[in-house]
Amino acid sequence: MKLKNKVISDWKKQLRSYSALSLFANVLIALAYGLSLAFGMGLVYMSPFYIVLVMGGVASLGALGRFIKQQKEDEEDVQ
Repeated sequence: MKLKNKVISDWKKQLRSYSALSLFANVLIALAYGLSLAFGMGLVYMSPFYIVLVMGGVASLGALGRFIKQQKEDEEDVQ
């Protein structure tokens, strides 16, 4: 059995969803924290506990966003 990976047809709409935005936010938080560690500032000014707490909160909001209706009323009628 072969499985083919395909891009979903409405990928632009998916990028505007809450879950995709929270994923991008988590990537940016991790990147900022990693760069601060690389420059030697992370250990002095930021606690890893709070970084993990913020990333967990953002990820939880993104997971919650998967269950929130994110379409306009007129778009529902078309589909």
